[in-house]
Amino acid sequence: MEKHAELEDGQYGVVPELDNRGPMASTTFSVDEESTLKGKPGAFSRQLTSLDLDESPSLVSHQGQWKGIMADVIFLLIILFMLTWPWAVFSFFRSQGGIQMAPALAASIFNDTVFITFLGTFNRIIASYLFGRAIVRYGQERVGQKGRPLTVFGVSALLAFRHKSFMWSAGEWWTLFRQGRRLAVVASLALCLAAFAVIPTGTTALLAPVWFVKRSPLTGSEVDLTANSAECATWLEQNTPNHFYGCQGNQRDCLRDAVMTDALYAGRKSMVIANSDGSGLPQQLMADDSVRFLGPLQGILPIGPDGLRGFNTLHGWDRSSADSRSELDLSYSLTQQGLESNVRCFYDQESPIHYGVDFAGPFSSGSCDTTKGLREVLPFEAYPIQDPEVVWSLTSWVCAANQTSSTDSPDSDSETYNFYLRGTIGYANPFGNITCTLSNLRFRDYNVSYTKTGRYFTTTNSTTSPEPRRSPTESFIHELVALLGDLVWGTQTRSGHVIAESILDVGERLFNVSPDDTNDRHLKLVEGFTQGVLEFYAMHSRMLISSRPYGTIPASCNRTVEGSRTYEVFGWNPGPGAGQVLLLIPMTLMNLASLSIFVAAMIMGRFKYQHSEFQPMDTRALLTAKVAGEDTGSDQHAVRRGPKGDWEKRVDFLEVF
Repeated sequence: MEKHAELEDGQYGVVPELDNRGPMASTTFSVDEESTLKGKPGAFSRQLTSLDLDESPSLVSHQGQWKGIMADVIFLLIILFMLTWPWAVFSFFRSQGGIQMAPALAASIFNDTVFITFLGTFNRIIASYLFGRAIVRYGQERVGQKGRPLTVFGVSALLAFRHKSFMWSAGEWWTLFRQGRRLAVVASLALCLAAFAVIPTGTTALLAPVWFVKRSPLTGSEVDLTANSAECATWLEQNTPNHFYGCQGNQRDCLRDAVMTDALYAGRKSMVIANSDGSGLPQQLMADDSVRFLGPLQGILPIGPDGLRGFNTLHGWDRSSADSRSELDLSYSLTQQGLESNVRCFYDQESPIHYGVDFAGPFSSGSCDTTKGLREVLPFEAYPIQDPEVVWSLTSWVCAANQTSSTDSPDSDSETYNFYLRGTIGYANPFGNITCTLSNLRFRDYNVSYTKTGRYFTTTNSTTSPEPRRSPTESFIHELVALLGDLVWGTQTRSGHVIAESILDVGERLFNVSPDDTNDRHLKLVEGFTQGVLEFYAMHSRMLISSRPYGTIPASCNRTVEGSRTYEVFGWNPGPGAGQVLLLIPMTLMNLASLSIFVAAMIMGRFKYQHSEFQPMDTRALLTAKVAGEDTGSDQHAVRRGPKGDWEKRVDFLEVF
């Protein structure tokens, strides 16, 4: 039902029926003095102050209320998505150690910097819109709160956050900074602007593909020379080094002589390494092979695509299908079984080696003193040699020592041997009688790494592997040491001895040691040479055993080799540092701010949506707003005047019908 009210100047207007609109704190009406509507004496507008509340649900239909709730829920879901997706992507990339991009995708727009930059900018636009929409939603509920009038500064702050721009001129800053609350709001706005500026950078850093180092696990297999099963022990007894190196019948079938050059090469290399500071160039594994080691060999049989050809037992790695920057641009590390040894040499007063002559000519022989706990190792009682009184000769003998007779007193889980050398004529001074103790001859795990840049292998002790163990087959170590004695015998020539000349040559050229003098440096060189030869024969014997036809090696004689490969791929990787996390924090803070402001607005409105169509930051709403206590015809800058300023004055909005 309509009512008529008499207004000032004798004008009348139609007043809406307010009986059922609920309690209202104040309602005033004014006449539009500048316009006259057709058919009506004047246009009426209702002045809404911050106290004009209508808590009656009749203002909003039930259907409209549910539409508002659904809109808020959808908006909240969008904010939650924007809040979580960067961290979900980041966590996934980090947990996988980076994601390699498929070649087809790498050639697409994801490899285009412009497209990635566009994604960063688009993400900022979405975050900015959500933040501004949350501010608008908050402003709608804030206008209608009882007892909390919206002030001039409050309106300007809402406008500043809504449009993400400073709404105050430089001349107004002094009045803004006079109160801590205002300063905090201005500082928050500055931080907000800075955070939005970083959002494109954080998004681009997260989604831009890069070249990064990828690490993946590797598994393989190799012969286990420490397996303690009866089946494996029997098989190893049947495949000892002597089974391969022994000379039977045709001399051309003697593998021992065939690898003599490689054994000498390995001994000379080890001799140089053991007597240097560890630096130097990588050396070939064998004289005619491209596999190189930097440092000691340790009896390792290198497997993998860069190891010895035909012995790559690694699984789950097909180099031909690896999408890396270069096929050679990779490294891998494995835990493999090798030989541990300790060699110590000293000049001795006596030697078990003696010379003799029989119907076949001069020979060299020796004997192991059983009273000292020594046992014979070499398979022959004597070796034919050149006449030691005419030719410069170097001969050797090997005895197995009981544990209690070892000079170094190694633990009971290792083999110990005495290796004797004796030189004649020109070799009498530099060598004379030398006794070397070979102790700790046992197998252990080593970390074997292939370096992509230098294309060589290195070995280091494995800190996570089990304790070193001896071979269950004693003859395996025996025959390795016997091969060392055979090498000394087989390298004697009519003009001298190959090993002796190599040791004297290195001592003279690298360490300025006279080849005619007795010197401790010669002992160190003998130690390095002996250790290198043992490690070579251990590696070569493992290679020969591993080359047995498929299916003949018992399963109990195989061990699993584990490791990892490292290579460069193109894809997404946030990196191990905290840089990417720091770039995502501003984006997260602004989305959290949007979520908090929107939830606060929902709590303030109690899902009644009384002012859902009214936007206090809209241009039309601001044009009809009035500052309490100010004349609308006064100077437009009146609110900025006065010693205390007018920032805390109440703002009344006029809702036009």
